[in-house]
Amino acid sequence: MGKEARKDVSQLADISTCRGILRVLYYTSKKILGDQEHSTMKRQKKHETLHVKTRLSHEDRYYYNLGVMLKAQNKLDEAIVVYEKAIALDPRNVNAYINLGNIFKKQHRFSEAIRVYQKAVLLEPENPKVYYNLGTIFQEQKRSIDATEAYQRALILGFDHANIYYNLGVIFKEQNRFDEAIVMYEKAIALDSKFIHAYINLGNSFKEQNRLDEAILMYEEVLALDPNNTHANLNRSLVLLLQGKLLDGFFYMKNV
Repeated sequence: MGKEARKDVSQLADISTCRGILRVLYYTSKKILGDQEHSTMKRQKKHETLHVKTRLSHEDRYYYNLGVMLKAQNKLDEAIVVYEKAIALDPRNVNAYINLGNIFKKQHRFSEAIRVYQKAVLLEPENPKVYYNLGTIFQEQKRSIDATEAYQRALILGFDHANIYYNLGVIFKEQNRFDEAIVMYEKAIALDSKFIHAYINLGNSFKEQNRLDEAILMYEEVLALDPNNTHANLNRSLVLLLQGKLLDGFFYMKNV
């Protein structure tokens, strides 16, 4: 009896051990299958997200390119609509903001243009063209301090363009800061030797400082580029009269 009892106990132990092993195998396989299912779902979700992003990217580019085409055709109101769609699809599309701002500026919708340019600045604070565009609007609105700051920021960021120096020259001249205006006009001419308005304004600044010979030289530079330029002819005549050169002054004035 003792041997049989020990045998039964041993069999029960073996059965219990098998059940334990089966239980471990069950939960282990369940975890493995669950991890695989989770991994599969994760990959599928990632693929779906990538697909959506790709689709949105294609749509964004479509509307952006359509906006460029419509703007080139001067269909500005239609271009505004599609640029706004491009921005709605990709709120980080800096070029869409800039182009939209340029259209608003062309339509003299300055408040809207400033709002759009400022969004572009937030996205790309090192873009000098945005500051230049803001400067032109501020100057149009007679906000000289804001315009000057915007132009100077554009220059710091490397947008070394004749128009910036010319516009700064205009601002300084209006403020009777003729020495600074002269420096700006000279820089504009150094970058663009055929910049007629810069020559005329430089001549006018010399005239304001009674630097009459230098003023005449600037007007003659203009006339070498454009012999029929009324402003240069008239101002040269006036300066010659101021110098007491009456015959020359009246002679050139007849040709105005």
